[in-house]
Amino acid sequence: MRYRPLGASGTAVSVVSLRLSGERCGGSGQAWLAAVHAAFENGVNSFELRSPTPALLAGFAEAAKALERRLIFVNLRPDPGSTADEIHRQVDETLAATDLGHFDLVTLDVDAETHTEAVWALEDLRASPKVRLMGVAGEGESVVPHVAGGVFDVLVAPFNILSGWRERIRVRTAVERSMAVIASGHFPDSARDVVVPRQERRGWFSKPAPLFSGIGTYAFLNRTPGWTAEEICLAFALTEPSLASVMLEVNDLEHLAALAEVTERELPSAVAAQIEMARFSAERREGAERRSA
Repeated sequence: MRYRPLGASGTAVSVVSLRLSGERCGGSGQAWLAAVHAAFENGVNSFELRSPTPALLAGFAEAAKALERRLIFVNLRPDPGSTADEIHRQVDETLAATDLGHFDLVTLDVDAETHTEAVWALEDLRASPKVRLMGVAGEGESVVPHVAGGVFDVLVAPFNILSGWRERIRVRTAVERSMAVIASGHFPDSARDVVVPRQERRGWFSKPAPLFSGIGTYAFLNRTPGWTAEEICLAFALTEPSLASVMLEVNDLEHLAALAEVTERELPSAVAAQIEMARFSAERREGAERRSA
């Protein structure tokens, strides 16, 4: 596992983080204990707690005893739309259930309806011993003023093979404002079931020319020997030096181990070129469709 600095916080985090979500999967305290231990064994030291259940908190608390508190980075993600009072309550209750002492990060989901009081609540918590850093998460234009405002320490935002210039500029802007960036959505839905197109170019004597098969598309995601589509997507995200970590959300321990191994592998140079060609082709098609509409 590799580690990167989390902005100017003085903290180093594993290049992949693990989201533990009570919304997505259930499980007993022992199951969550095993999941966190497996993460430790694969070098993961960064975790996000999202809508945690009592079983999740019990398992995480027990697992956390295996390491010194300073070696674990824990991010609490309050429920979207939480009021200031609800954010304070969730922080207090989760700290009491886990005995962590403090959260390294609390991340606020923002949209057009986000109230200023919620941001003020996070600032109050950051000024207390309970929370070290405050983060903001969101997609599209709703997160832009929060990145530009200089209040938050961390940006949690989607970044993947489909990310265009807007997403890239947002990451660069955050870094310029001394914010650390944690990427989410490394494996977009549109990359999970790629349809391999028919070969449109043919070589001499009417034989297929494999060199041209699927060029300018994401067909290569399922054609690269020794790599799965998700592994390619994760490896690509890890090539972005501005990212401190990439958020994973997996339920299977073997799956977690396989993705953790990707952090030690280099993305084949030919694949990197194919990603850029496919992204450029997609952007060009979208532009043509907008002009013809």
